[in-house]
Amino acid sequence: MSRMCRIIASALLTAISVMAHADPPQLLQVVREPINAGGDVAWSLWVTKFAPEGRVADYMSVHTFFTGVRGVLAPLLAFHLVSTLGMEMLGWSSVVLIVLASLLLVPEFKFGRRARPAAALTEEVSE
Repeated sequence: MSRMCRIIASALLTAISVMAHADPPQLLQVVREPINAGGDVAWSLWVTKFAPEGRVADYMSVHTFFTGVRGVLAPLLAFHLVSTLGMEMLGWSSVVLIVLASLLLVPEFKFGRRARPAAALTEEVSE
């Protein structure tokens, strides 16, 4: 048995033993956290899909910087908006913005992969 198989088996056995003694909210967290981690990785790497060759590091540094700026400013803005608009109005405003942002993706679903065919990466890229 390879080392990776032993690690995976150990992780599965640990997860099963934790779930056997966990209450439902903890079980939900066991499922939710790996999904969140995948989302974090996807958010961190999406910029590499459209950065020109040789400029990935530049694009990544700008993306990371503005993600940090958003992380600092968003809570301050949120507290201000909650005190100004109230929780219910802010919630409904957020729903409207989420729906509008989702509607912006409709053209992508309509055309899908046919709209912008991409060439496969055929060479190893390393720095």
